[in-house]
Amino acid sequence: PWAHAAETVTLASTEYPPYYGSSLPQGGVIAEIARQAFKRTGYELRIEWYPWARALKTAQEGSADGLLGVWRSAERERWLTYSQPLPANQVGFFGRTDSLISFKSMDELKGRRIGIVRGYLNPKAFDEAHLNTDEASDDTTNLRKLGAGRVDLILIDKGVAQYLLRTAVPELQGRLQWLEPAIETFPLYVGFVKAAPRHERLLQAFNRGLKELERDGTLQRLVTDAGL
Repeated sequence: PWAHAAETVTLASTEYPPYYGSSLPQGGVIAEIARQAFKRTGYELRIEWYPWARALKTAQEGSADGLLGVWRSAERERWLTYSQPLPANQVGFFGRTDSLISFKSMDELKGRRIGIVRGYLNPKAFDEAHLNTDEASDDTTNLRKLGAGRVDLILIDKGVAQYLLRTAVPELQGRLQWLEPAIETFPLYVGFVKAAPRHERLLQAFNRGLKELERDGTLQRLVTDAGL
C-alpha cells in the first residue's frame, strides 16, 4: 500500500471551504500552502477528496501518506505524527460596523443577543459564560440576521465568515466586521501516518518547505490573497 513513486505524496482530505476543498481554486489556501511546501523540497502533492470519515479510514489503511487539514487529538496522536502548524481556524464574533461592541471578557456580553448555529461545537469559554443565544440553521442565516439587526453579534469562524461575505451575502460586505480577539484558535496540521515507512522523511521535508515559505513571505501572501 505504500508503493507511491518517491516524488509523489498523497494526502487524503475533505471539503472545508474556504480553507480546502475540491471545488476551490488550487484546492483552497491550505492545499496550496501544502503543495508549495512540498514542491520546495522536491515532492509533488496529490490530494484525494473524501467525506471526512472516509479520509481518516483511507489514511489509517495505508492508502495515503497522511491527511491534509487535521486538528490534533489524543486519539489521533497514536497513529499520526503532526507537521508544524498551518494557519489556524479562529472562532470569535462578528458585529455590525455601525454599532461596534468592544469587550474584554465574556461577562461584558451578558444582555446581548448572540447568534449561534444549531449543533456546532462552540468554544468552551463561550459555553461557560451562559450568554443569551439565538440559534440558526447555518452561518449564512446568522450573517443575514446580524445584518438585519435581529442579533447583536454572531459566533463564527473568521475565515468562513469572510468567505461567505464574498460568495453568499456580498451585499453585507463593509457592513459587518470581525471583532478581536478570537475566542479560540484551532491550528490545522498535515498529519503523517506513522506506519508508513517514509513518514519521518516526508514530515521533515514538509516542515523544511513550510519554514522556507514563512521566511520568504510566500505563506503570508497566500493567506492574504485568500482573504483570511
